[in-house]
Amino acid sequence: MRQFGGLCSTVSECDYRVNMVCTNSLCTCASGKNFDSSLSVDGSAGYCVDASGYRENCTAVLTCSTSQSLYCDYTFYGVSTVGICLCNDSWSYWDGLICSSKLTLGGECSNNTHCISAKGLFCSNYTLTRNQCDCDKNHYWNETCILKQEYNTTCSSTYVCDDNRGLQCQGLGGSMFLKCDCYNTSYIWDSLYTNRNHKCIPKLSMNQTTCYGDLECEDYNYLSCVNGTCKCAYTDYWDGNRCQPKRNYTDPCTGSSTTYECRDFSPVNLICRLGDTVPPAYQCLCNTTSYWELCNQRCVVAKKVRF
Repeated sequence: MRQFGGLCSTVSECDYRVNMVCTNSLCTCASGKNFDSSLSVDGSAGYCVDASGYRENCTAVLTCSTSQSLYCDYTFYGVSTVGICLCNDSWSYWDGLICSSKLTLGGECSNNTHCISAKGLFCSNYTLTRNQCDCDKNHYWNETCILKQEYNTTCSSTYVCDDNRGLQCQGLGGSMFLKCDCYNTSYIWDSLYTNRNHKCIPKLSMNQTTCYGDLECEDYNYLSCVNGTCKCAYTDYWDGNRCQPKRNYTDPCTGSSTTYECRDFSPVNLICRLGDTVPPAYQCLCNTTSYWELCNQRCVVAKKVRF
């Protein structure tokens, strides 16, 4: 018969006189027992003796079950002679039978104690990873949970960027130029010009406030920041969707209330009024007391003729 630690395929191959069983192809003690090599039975060295189980008291003599990977925590009662049998919570948890190794990313769990907390993992309640060990929403996995990256930091893939703040990994010119940035051109990092909430926000449209720089406005619609408000340049007008160049002399315009469509700024000074076309149509023209000076492209007040 084989002794403690010997190879086996069935329990009959192990020395039954010392209470051994065959587990994982080795002769060993049953769960809840420890091998005491100081004892001797019928000439066999050692014996499988009862050991303290999970959360049972332990002493130097009454030891914890090593087959269940328990250890004696002498700090539990605050004395050095009596403790309690526990799992080492840095790497294991009690599964009801033994101390099982804590789980890494993707391991199936029912509570946080099942996951390797030293690597930042917890038992997820997220929809996609529910009841699996996962990093929290502010971290990503790279052999341990690492804090997601901030705006304008170099990245290798989108999952490393802080998507809670609207960031993703992007850029032009290849992988060397990838940065964590707002996910499309209609959003802007709110702390680009001044310290705010450090997240991506929608760019502002016409007459919206408060902007701190041109990029916070819908620059793709040609808006810029003017005294804290997003506006068209004085040479443009807002057509309801984007800034358009103001219209020149004799160009059509919508009506008398839409002079802003014309180059109404000084020194041009066009207005929208009915012209001399047949039938009459609204055009960008000088007022009735001025005439168009072609060379200088502006309206000039007509001189009075004296008789």
